[in-house]
Amino acid sequence: MARHVDDLALAFSVISGPDGVDPSVAPVAMADPDEVELGSLRIAFYTDDGTMPSNADVAKTVHGAAQTCKDEGMLVEEARPPGLDRVYDLFFGLYGADGGAMIRGFAQTLGTTELHPLAERFLDLAAPYETSSAGLLARIFELDAFRVAMHAFMAKYDALICPVAAFPAPRHGEALQPDVVRGFVYATAFNLTGWPVATVRAGTSADGLPIRVPVAARPWQEHVALALGRHIEAACGDWQPPTIAANSKEPGTASADR
Repeated sequence: MARHVDDLALAFSVISGPDGVDPSVAPVAMADPDEVELGSLRIAFYTDDGTMPSNADVAKTVHGAAQTCKDEGMLVEEARPPGLDRVYDLFFGLYGADGGAMIRGFAQTLGTTELHPLAERFLDLAAPYETSSAGLLARIFELDAFRVAMHAFMAKYDALICPVAAFPAPRHGEALQPDVVRGFVYATAFNLTGWPVATVRAGTSADGLPIRVPVAARPWQEHVALALGRHIEAACGDWQPPTIAANSKEPGTASADR
């Protein structure tokens, strides 16, 4: 959404709150990220979700981000929430329960029956999870249990730092390969909780690819995610323009698809 956290904070201040149109928007005021006392925050971090450990470059980046928090006086602990090993199945269990009917129906409302190849690939991954209404209800109960466990974990912390994925940014067209999707369980967990997350670039792989770190905060604590994300962004090098290697197609070459 933005190159810098300050830009993201500005955009969020404009779009946050009820608009008189969407009834699902809660009337909760956004607090000011500038008023967050970083030194008082309690931070948890992890680099292994129990399903696919992050590679060396990613783990080093997350540890580096956590160290900048410790250097600022924050309480930092290495700790992993429970239930992350169920995230992949729970995510596709919810989105694949109808066999893709919702996605295909939405396409029809737009006047087409053809889906983008990435959407078709997503439906292929979700297809094994088609179930009955009773099966979907059981998965919704499981989602509630997962959220309760995650909330209980966060009772001790103000924010959580982890990888976006087990590897640096995938190359264009690779994002929905099965092994790649499983590597994104780290970020998918927050799609299920609905927590506010600010994702910032915090490092670079040995191949020159960007490594991002999500900063997740408790519900309605967007200002904490933004304040902590801004700190990590500044301490770890901020956004960087891509380095384009002319006429190079070698694997690992930094490219503009960042």
